[in-house]
Amino acid sequence: MKKILITAFEPFGLSGRLRDENASLSVLRRLQHTLSRENYEYLVLPTSENAPVILDRYANLTRPSAILSLGEDLTQLPGAVRLEPYAHDLDATSNPIAGLFVPRLVSAFVKSAAPDTKNSTLLSWHCNAVFRAGLKWGARNDNAPVAFAHVAIIGNRARQTEKALEIVTQLNCALQKL
Repeated sequence: MKKILITAFEPFGLSGRLRDENASLSVLRRLQHTLSRENYEYLVLPTSENAPVILDRYANLTRPSAILSLGEDLTQLPGAVRLEPYAHDLDATSNPIAGLFVPRLVSAFVKSAAPDTKNSTLLSWHCNAVFRAGLKWGARNDNAPVAFAHVAIIGNRARQTEKALEIVTQLNCALQKL
């Protein structure tokens, strides 16, 4: 049976602690109430350098058919959910400026789902490291579709969940073609 692994981050930083939430986790919790456990796996990641390792180990253990990772982004317009086109191929401890000069790992799924998306808001933050780990895992596992979406910190969570569901639907369609 084909399953999609959906990940999100726990609350982090001053903003996350003050709000006691992470926008991506709020959307993941709503997805859990909407989608069946039969076809989906859910994983909450720490906002730390351990997140990519945890994702890789969990994916190796559960063998999902696709991965959708969610993260929050303060720079997104209120209510936005943005599909990221690529991850910088550098680790989470690297200098963010170096991200401008390193190779990119492009998501074939995102390229087909949103071909007009050219720029990424990812640099060397934990989101990039998780997306990078997911893309590398997907490449090692029959080119499993992998996507990363940023959720705006401010906005209507129900609407953001609808947008995330649209991405899940696109992932399911991509899996049917495999």
